[in-house]
Amino acid sequence: MRETTQTTVCDGTAASIKALHQVPRLRNAVRLFLLLLLYGGLAVLACRSGIGWGALAVLAMGLILAGLLNAAHDCVHLRLTGNRRVDAAIGQWLCAPLLINFPDFRQAHLRHHQHARGAADTEWTGVFTSRQHYLRYLFLGNPLRGQWRVWRMFGPPAREGDGVVRSTHVLLLALLAMAPAELLLCWAAPYVIGHVFIRFFSLPEHYGLVEQADVGSMTRSVRSVALVRFLLWEASFHAEHHRWPGVPSLNLPALHALKAMALPHLYPGYLRFHHELYLSLPQRSKR
Repeated sequence: MRETTQTTVCDGTAASIKALHQVPRLRNAVRLFLLLLLYGGLAVLACRSGIGWGALAVLAMGLILAGLLNAAHDCVHLRLTGNRRVDAAIGQWLCAPLLINFPDFRQAHLRHHQHARGAADTEWTGVFTSRQHYLRYLFLGNPLRGQWRVWRMFGPPAREGDGVVRSTHVLLLALLAMAPAELLLCWAAPYVIGHVFIRFFSLPEHYGLVEQADVGSMTRSVRSVALVRFLLWEASFHAEHHRWPGVPSLNLPALHALKAMALPHLYPGYLRFHHELYLSLPQRSKR
């Protein structure tokens, strides 16, 4: 697969990078409000329009759910508001529509930063053996895996964050009884699609790269269009995030523009990555 190599470290002064660590609370709040407002508008469109526009609305809602997980990721690093309690609370409710336990997500993500591409990495570090393997990973992952754990013994939640997931389950069951069609269009379908988008956009971040001391050599940033970056909470600048995890996501475009680090795996687009990866794989696994 073809990747653009950006090797010159220039212009990125320590003072400029330090300034980018400041939490943009107002911009974060406005972006989050707009995403939630857009999701609500798309939900109305999905319920009131025909199949064509409804399908597009559901697809866009799935993309927004994937972006909300990236906003929750900023809460992991205390970069949404900068307040530990507030970020923890917001992170839990941003993860709730995806039925993700935020404290588990936080622990796994911080461990990923410590052990990226190593044996203790919490993210998948394998490679695909065939096109079928790739398609199964992308489209047939089980987004409901592990949901039963929050209800073990029906006693008090065993893990931090399980109470929020339980509450979400109860709310969804109530909505299923009252408005099943609306629940399908406004949550269930976007939920499944959102998890597909999460895998689609996260796979290029490290796939095929090996553990190295230099984070830029085992992490990809991806050039993407402004609309996708807006909906995905600027998550495409992943190499910069690994090098400076304290920089809020909405400041990552400015950090990228500083050219403050070498980017040997800067990729020209998500679709190109997946297209070239798919073509590079055999039809079937070799036995």
